Amino acid sequence: YFNPPAKLIVVDDSHLNRNFIVSAFTAPNYEVISAADGKEGVDLVKKAKPEIVLLDIMMPGMDGFSVAQELKKDPSTKDIPIIFITALDALKDKLKAFEAGAVDFVTKPFNHKELIARVRTHVELARLGMQKQEMLKIMLEEKRNSAIARIAAGISHNFNNMLGVSFGNIMLIESIEKGKL
Repeated sequence: YFNPPAKLIVVDDSHLNRNFIVSAFTAPNYEVISAADGKEGVDLVKKAKPEIVLLDIMMPGMDGFSVAQELKKDPSTKDIPIIFITALDALKDKLKAFEAGAVDFVTKPFNHKELIARVRTHVELARLGMQKQEMLKIMLEEKRNSAIARIAAGISHNFNNMLGVSFGNIMLIESIEKGKL
């Protein structure tokens, strides 16, 4: 259902969790890359420009909230959707995740089919958003081209009028000159 495959990055300090998540998203629909900590995740996202980031919150060093905030500060990564996958399930943690820039929140343990459905939905939304932006760009270009064509048509019309008048005057002068000879 995705062509080209959706590029995902999984950032989780647990090797077991990373492997489980990576194995849930198979080719040909997904291309999955993983990072073992927050710093590596930020670097990988900035380099690989995925369509979505699956991010654990509780990690040593740079936690998921910090990763999300770092990605949202950078203009090149700020629009990449982030789904938090975490054992935290308190309302305050969910609110903090959304404030940090998450588009969704999945609590561990999770059903892999639910995670796949959520990721698929957010990838489709992101792709539709990109298509919308591309269509807007095309529409603006067409409006610009249309305006240029109207201006060119006006200039051409005025130029043709000037040529017609000039040609008419030349013919008048020629006929007057012929009459004098």
